[in-house]
Amino acid sequence: MLPFLALVFLWGWTAPPCHGQDRGRSEATERKPADQSKPLFSGPQKGEPLPSVEVWELQPGDEASRKVDLGAVARQHPTVIVFMHEKSRPAFALGRVLSAFAKRKQQEQLHLYFVVLSDNRSESEKWLKMIRRYFDPSTRLAVAEGGIEGPGALGLNRLVALTILVAKDGTVHENFAFTQVTPAVDAPPVLEAINAITGGGPIPSVQELIPRS
Repeated sequence: MLPFLALVFLWGWTAPPCHGQDRGRSEATERKPADQSKPLFSGPQKGEPLPSVEVWELQPGDEASRKVDLGAVARQHPTVIVFMHEKSRPAFALGRVLSAFAKRKQQEQLHLYFVVLSDNRSESEKWLKMIRRYFDPSTRLAVAEGGIEGPGALGLNRLVALTILVAKDGTVHENFAFTQVTPAVDAPPVLEAINAITGGGPIPSVQELIPRS
């Protein structure tokens, strides 16, 4: 049996190509390295209200995407929003782990949104339609316009690869900003935060949540 970390690494890199980021010049290549010695902030912080955030949520089949206000959703349901600043296989892999955990939290009405930040909504929606079979159907896939900084009201940081907001009752309970994504390391604290807003209970290991396909 492969060592656990090796398994996670290999699994993350068997994800489908992240078109528009792996080839040619992309939004991600324009990001400057973050100064790791300074605290990194991206989006509303713990204890702050989640403002109105409009995204385009994919619908089943070939239906047109629908505009949704995530701020309104978070006032009604425990909500997790994963903002993908750049398309990368490690970020995709972490998203799949969270999707698998969210499936187990449907009785608590958890809403998980996987949101691509883009200035090309049409192309991003095509990519999401291609990869949605890798996520549990309960995970909502969406596009937020405005480039890698996303909607201005959020104050997202263009220097990070992934911003994750864990919210309930319209308030941010935890905020995670990752410059480099390592699912085996980054997933556990996010899972704990999700568990805290959905009534607690046992948390599976990352290995248990790794999709086998």
